[in-house]
Amino acid sequence: MEILETMRFPTKWRKWIAFCISSICFSILINGEPSGFFSSSRGLKQGDPLLPLLCILVMEALSKLVFKVVEEGFLDGVHISNSRSEGDRAC
Repeated sequence: MEILETMRFPTKWRKWIAFCISSICFSILINGEPSGFFSSSRGLKQGDPLLPLLCILVMEALSKLVFKVVEEGFLDGVHISNSRSEGDRAC
């Protein structure tokens, strides 16, 4: 929720997202019929339509954090290379 606030999401949107995350209820089908509801004890589940948006927001916050750490000199940057660089051959 702090990330949403930092990114200046309107209060109404933050409340909607908080509600969606905290008020999840499930129902299972037994012989094709719903059989009661039970609450989730931990956040979002795989396949939740809100999950991709929240992942993007977290990645954005992590990216800004890495840039800040580099600017302050705590990290010299990251070099990513292809495992098949010159001289290396894959079998």
